[in-house]
Amino acid sequence: MPSRMRLLTLVAIGLAIYGCGRASDESSQAMRAGDLVASGADASSAAPGGAMMAEAMKSSAPDGGVDAAASSMETIAQSGAQRQIIRNGIVTIEAADARKAAETLTSTVGRLGGFIGNTSEDVNELGGRNVTLEARVPAPKFDDLMRSLDQLGTVLSRNITAQDVTEEYVDVEAKLRNLKRTEARLLEHLARSGKLSDTLLVERELTRVREQIEQYEGRMRYLKHNVAYSSATITIRDKAKKEPLVPPESFSSGQVASSAVRSLVDFARSIWSVAIWFAVWAPVWLPGVLLLVFLSRKGRGKPGGKDASAP
Repeated sequence: MPSRMRLLTLVAIGLAIYGCGRASDESSQAMRAGDLVASGADASSAAPGGAMMAEAMKSSAPDGGVDAAASSMETIAQSGAQRQIIRNGIVTIEAADARKAAETLTSTVGRLGGFIGNTSEDVNELGGRNVTLEARVPAPKFDDLMRSLDQLGTVLSRNITAQDVTEEYVDVEAKLRNLKRTEARLLEHLARSGKLSDTLLVERELTRVREQIEQYEGRMRYLKHNVAYSSATITIRDKAKKEPLVPPESFSSGQVASSAVRSLVDFARSIWSVAIWFAVWAPVWLPGVLLLVFLSRKGRGKPGGKDASAP
């Protein structure tokens, strides 16, 4: 019995010693981490780049990481509830009067709170008019615009696309938020910096961060505008007019006689032109013709010729 009590006592003393040693190790590690953070913060005024090193150490702290992750998850959850969709449409309409239909469409777009962008107009070889308009209306009014097109004429084609940019929207928004936080921290370090080398280093990093902020802000403005306003390219063309395939025929004796006289005059001119050519080229062809005539007559006068009389 005493040996058992002695054994239990030794085990309890050993566990107590192990627990005290582990607690002292954890407290020493915490003290070293605190000293490291403090030394990194103090290094902002002692060595170039100390400000960014201290900032990086603060950013990697567990609390900051948890807050950033929670904020990112909250943003994604909110964006998931409201998708960011860019809708575009391409429509071709055949109307009795393309220009009048275009004027009606312009007034309809204004009534829906939108506006007309690019506009072009042309006339084909048959005299038909084609008018192309780029209409932009608030996204909730896009379906109303599509329904109003049926009143302008016959819709020949309608193509509507929807592009989901929620992922890109959330990504750009998170990057922009983080860059603005970095910019604020750099400004704080710039205000506390005492050395010229540290100031130049922080200003160079601040310039790079601001350039990225401007790029992402431009992309964000583009996404917001295209999500808020849907676009539709609408082409309105005149309806083809019915015309007879063969034009009506008409007969005029005077017209026929005039055509006959003109043909006779043209024929006489052609004959006279040929005669002039022959006369002008006579020195070339006349000697040959005379030679052939002479040889032909000479051949007939010989005893073996065709015209020689029989004995």
